[in-house]
Amino acid sequence: MRRANGRYILKNGVQLDIRHVVPYNRNLLVKYDAHLNVELCNRSRSVKYLFKYINKGPNHATVVISNEQNSASTSEIRIEEHDEIKAYLDCRYISVSETAWRIYQFDMFYREPSVERLSFHLPYQQPIYFQGHMSLDNIMSRSRIEATMVTEWMKVNCEDIEARQLTYSEFPMKYVWNKKEKLSTRKRRPRCLG
Repeated sequence: MRRANGRYILKNGVQLDIRHVVPYNRNLLVKYDAHLNVELCNRSRSVKYLFKYINKGPNHATVVISNEQNSASTSEIRIEEHDEIKAYLDCRYISVSETAWRIYQFDMFYREPSVERLSFHLPYQQPIYFQGHMSLDNIMSRSRIEATMVTEWMKVNCEDIEARQLTYSEFPMKYVWNKKEKLSTRKRRPRCLG
C-alpha cells in the first residue's frame, strides 16, 4: 500500500487517493486486454509461495456406501474400522510442482531466522529432569546437573568481555547451547534469536 500524501479525488462520493492505485504494466494490459495486478517475485523461495495453493492439498471427503440388512430379531452392534493410513494414501494428491520440488530436495518448510526458547529461573530453583526409577544419589551425582541456559549465560559473562555486551535474549545470536553437555559455545554464523 502506498503512503497517503493528502491529495485525493472524489468518485461517486468516495475519497480516493494514491493508496487505491494498483501497480500495473501497460504492455501486459494492452496485450491481454484484461486487468492485471503485477508483483515482483525476487526470491528463490517465491516459487513455494506461488504454488502454495496447489501444494496445500485438495479438499475432499471419504464416503462409504454399504448395504445393511436390518433384522428385528437380533440387535447387533457393528463396529467399523477406519484405516487412516489407507484413507490418507487414497486421497493424497501430489502436483507436478511439488514432485519437482521434492526430487530436487529443496526445503519444503523453513524458518528464518531460527528462534530458540529461553528458559529462566530464580537462583538454585532450576528444574531437574529424571526418570522415575532413579535414586536421589544417582540424580545428584550426574555431571553438570546445576548448569542451565541462564547459569551458563552468567558464567560466560564472567569469562568473556564481549559477551557482557549481550542481553539474555541476544545471547543465542552469538552462542549456541548444547543440551547434552550443558555448555554454551561461540557460534560461527549467528542466525538464531532468543
